[in-house]
Amino acid sequence: MTPAQVPQQPVDVAAEPLVMVFKPGKCRYCGCTDENGCACLCWWIDGQDTVCSAPKCVEFYFAEMRAEFKRALTKLEVEVLTTGTHGGRA
Repeated sequence: MTPAQVPQQPVDVAAEPLVMVFKPGKCRYCGCTDENGCACLCWWIDGQDTVCSAPKCVEFYFAEMRAEFKRALTKLEVEVLTTGTHGGRA
């Protein structure tokens, strides 16, 4: 993949997460594969071989991870504020 083929915006994960299934061996962002890799000679950075090491792909991946963490933290904060506990513990 060339830099021009890498998406310019990360997947919007601010809303409720969707269950997405990605094909191992194909980057979820730029679409490169083992057979047709990026011009930057990328490698897989996740355990499922769905995110390559191209800088834009790494940026999008970590943006998704930050958003997922923020969503989980917000959910926990709401639970604590509304029930005074989290996970059934006081």
